[in-house]
Amino acid sequence: IVGYDDKMAGGAFEVINSWGTTWGNKGFLWLPYKQVMKDGVYAVELMDFEAGKTELSGSIEFVKWKNEKDIPLKVTRTKINNKNVVVPGAGKADYSLYKITEPLNSGDEFKIKFCTNSPCYIYIFGEDSNKKISLLFPVETYFSAAINSSDATYYLPSDNDHATLDKTVGKETFCILYSKDSIDFEGLKNYITEKKRNIPQGVKEKLSTRLLDIRKIKFREDRIDFVAPAEDRSVLFFLVEMKHN
Repeated sequence: IVGYDDKMAGGAFEVINSWGTTWGNKGFLWLPYKQVMKDGVYAVELMDFEAGKTELSGSIEFVKWKNEKDIPLKVTRTKINNKNVVVPGAGKADYSLYKITEPLNSGDEFKIKFCTNSPCYIYIFGEDSNKKISLLFPVETYFSAAINSSDATYYLPSDNDHATLDKTVGKETFCILYSKDSIDFEGLKNYITEKKRNIPQGVKEKLSTRLLDIRKIKFREDRIDFVAPAEDRSVLFFLVEMKHN
């Protein structure tokens, strides 16, 4: 899509095809908005080529809606091994776990703000106390997880809306994956479920050759902020835990 005209055919996008100037109007065509809404699922987006050194970097913030204001929730970082045991240093750790310090109650409203400082694919999924896994971003499996920007900010569910905690109390766990290439989320989810693995075990076993070593990732301790050198298929992984009263 290279342009648009609200007056063309009742509103249309100008599209450049890949078949050369002998096709259409010298390689271009007008596609009505209605047609894009119908067939837009087949569109592709070109990712910028990153010359030289690449990285994975970004931040996540959990925000509570209180007194008509968005209040950022504080977090603390712990380092965990694959046996779910807290360890003192990154040398013995397998992944980072951020814990939201303030418990949330049923009926509380919150949203997730996440940013990326380099082009990548982002996957966010949650697991409730009943071990049910739900994909949060992208919002549907047929949507692209690609964020083709070095300065992008997204909100879940949206910048103006908030999610409301239901009556199922316990612990909510959020898995965050920043990747330089796409991930088969359904395959990962099914593996965790069928093999009865916890999330860290499932992620490590399924994405073992792609996972970045925690020692190569610079995490902030007091907020969810990170940066790491990356290769073509690198995956940066961590968890966020929320207590739900």
